[in-house]
Amino acid sequence: MQSTAAQVRSAVCNRDCFNCPFDDCVVDDYTYDEVVEARERDKEYALTEMDNSTREKVKKNTEYLREYYQKNKDKIREYNRWYCEEHKDEMREYYRKYAQENKEAIKAYKREYYQKNREARKEYQREYRRRRKEALENKTKEGVRRRSN
Repeated sequence: MQSTAAQVRSAVCNRDCFNCPFDDCVVDDYTYDEVVEARERDKEYALTEMDNSTREKVKKNTEYLREYYQKNKDKIREYNRWYCEEHKDEMREYYRKYAQENKEAIKAYKREYYQKNREARKEYQREYRRRRKEALENKTKEGVRRRSN
């Protein structure tokens, strides 16, 4: 189907790439979930395109790495802590630069995350406030009991 310039300008993506009505993609950004899904799909596709011996080697290597990590978890964590401590300033500068360059993308991600998890956050806050209120009431009651004794 040939899309006109007016269609592209007023395009709203339905996120169904395989049945897209447009010749070219009209989406400028992707959500985190879409990126993760695409990576998983690419991995699966890459495995199906390999011959059997290569596929087995990849699976064995993946299993070996998983087992290695399980056996050496403490060593790896210790090394990572050491590395982060040694390169703290470099890492801080890198993240500061990234945040400065990608300010709008980060803001959009946070906004999307907030909208997506709004109810769960509200529920968490309600529960937190309820527990705090109970703790304060119990503390107050306890203080009154002590004074009366």
